[in-house]
Amino acid sequence: SMGATFVQAEGASQEVSTDGYARELTAEQERLTAQMYAEQTAWANVVVTTALVRGQAPRTITKEMVAAMAPGSVIVDLAASGGGNCELTVPGERVVSDNGVVVLGWTDLPSRMPQHTSQLFGTNVVHLLALLTPRKDGELV
Repeated sequence: SMGATFVQAEGASQEVSTDGYARELTAEQERLTAQMYAEQTAWANVVVTTALVRGQAPRTITKEMVAAMAPGSVIVDLAASGGGNCELTVPGERVVSDNGVVVLGWTDLPSRMPQHTSQLFGTNVVHLLALLTPRKDGELV
């Protein structure tokens, strides 16, 4: 409803390691991904990053990419606690780049919006219970 789209680099895979993290990219995948991020961030008003590899955040948004963004654009770095996906991210801080792009490196985002967090959690629990009791008779599957 907000017009957001998920983007994925050509040739990128969604393989996950046994510990639940994304596998590290090959050199070619990194090149394709960096090219795609540079193209996408140049016209995006809002960028949300979430990438973690073994608990560490790979740098996917460079300062040059941020410099190409329009003033007033926002990067929400949800991987800030792992160091951040954006080169300008400072964990726990709100940073404004030289060209006016806001980089949010908050590590406590859910506690900054408790009403929405509670609503989302409650909705997820309702859907989970619906999956666990499809006959609506209280019996778990």
